[in-house]
Amino acid sequence: MRITRLVAGLASLLLALSISLVFTSPSTAAPAPAKEARTVELKGDQKGQKFFIKGRITPGSGPIKYIVERKVCQRDTNCKNSYKTWAKAKTNDAGRYTKRVYGPQGSAQRVYYRVKVRATERYKAAVSPNAIYIYKL
Repeated sequence: MRITRLVAGLASLLLALSISLVFTSPSTAAPAPAKEARTVELKGDQKGQKFFIKGRITPGSGPIKYIVERKVCQRDTNCKNSYKTWAKAKTNDAGRYTKRVYGPQGSAQRVYYRVKVRATERYKAAVSPNAIYIYKL
């Protein structure tokens, strides 16, 4: 008798749950809007013995935080090292940036630089499509 009541109670509970799931909507919250993509332009510049990276981050207004990443290589090409954060800075109000960078030191033959922007609530993360490198002669 007890087992029959237990089985009947569980069956009615499962029936009530399945009916409530059928009549509720799958999602009541509005879908999040898609994030906009950013583009990161990067070019190198040299003034005398000083090296700079310059570029622009679009779209965006006001100062945009960006990260300069560096990869140090012992050989000339085909470097398997990974990029590491080297500097953090902000663009001007127009989205333009200039940052002084340095050549290889010690036994390193090449140094690669690229610019990265982290994701925000409105924009996706972005990385410069090219990298700038400085090498020893």
